[in-house]
Amino acid sequence: MSVGIWQISEGGPSRMQPSRVDLEQHLEEWIAADTSLLQAGLVIVGRQLYTAGGPLDLLALDMQGRWVVIEIKRGEVRRETVAQAIDYASCIVAMSSDELREKANLYLRDHPVGGLRDLDALMEQRGIRLDDEARDVSLIVVGTSQDEGLDRMVNFLAERGNLSISVVSFEVFALPSGERVLVRELTESDIEVTIDAPRRATRRMPTLEEFYQVAEAAGTREPIQKFVEAGTRVGLPYRVYRESIFLTRPNNRNLTVLGILLNPTCDGRVRIWAASEPLAEVFGLRKERIEEIFSNNYSESTAEGLCDQLARFEKLFRETQDQNGPRD
Repeated sequence: MSVGIWQISEGGPSRMQPSRVDLEQHLEEWIAADTSLLQAGLVIVGRQLYTAGGPLDLLALDMQGRWVVIEIKRGEVRRETVAQAIDYASCIVAMSSDELREKANLYLRDHPVGGLRDLDALMEQRGIRLDDEARDVSLIVVGTSQDEGLDRMVNFLAERGNLSISVVSFEVFALPSGERVLVRELTESDIEVTIDAPRRATRRMPTLEEFYQVAEAAGTREPIQKFVEAGTRVGLPYRVYRESIFLTRPNNRNLTVLGILLNPTCDGRVRIWAASEPLAEVFGLRKERIEEIFSNNYSESTAEGLCDQLARFEKLFRETQDQNGPRD
């Protein structure tokens, strides 16, 4: 993809020029500092993490508790880049829980997430455990362009190999002031397919009713059902995962804005995830208005407290109806 960007000023449009910044070096730093460059809700748990396949650029956890392997290249993303990322993913799957815990905690001690410096505490926040048998891994490969035919390869791996792979392309442009603008192209393969291996027999995502039945046993059916119903009323579609349900943008179900986890905390509180800025953008609001109701990132609430939050959220939605309702 070739991108042209113009800055509009009183003197008219002026085309911005590509920057010669060392993109690979800076991208790793920028993504580690702000993971929303790639995907909302990612948290970094390892950087230049040593594996049997070599040093992994970045290792993260996503909102569903999946491990995310992030491989960054200076230039074009080629088939070899994807193969390298798959090798890293295989190393993360094969790594013992103790080794993975030790490596992640080494990073988290110096780079805490929400005050948490312990991998087990961070995973518990997402309703999962490090020692769970199934260790889901997705891949994000980052570069400045992509090899011709790469989409075909990525789609094949997603359909036949049960792999979630995203290819993200960035370009950097320089402003006359010396500031830089980062532009990205995002091509996602978001297909998750059940395969016939016995230990993968339960990989299919549950239906909403199946999720409700599991939530009934966990004691969270009522707040989760109210969460989904409230989202439906304000026009936010839902996506069901094994451990959570997420509400998404109306016309892009790959972009999640609000979520609720299946399992409660030890004292019975429900766990909620919110991306305040994207959620505010959907409704054309300042993010502070959303954060008055839902804290950015993860928070906990009683079932009654969540019902109150949802009622306030729907009231805020109704107040925006004169402004043409939710945006795409």
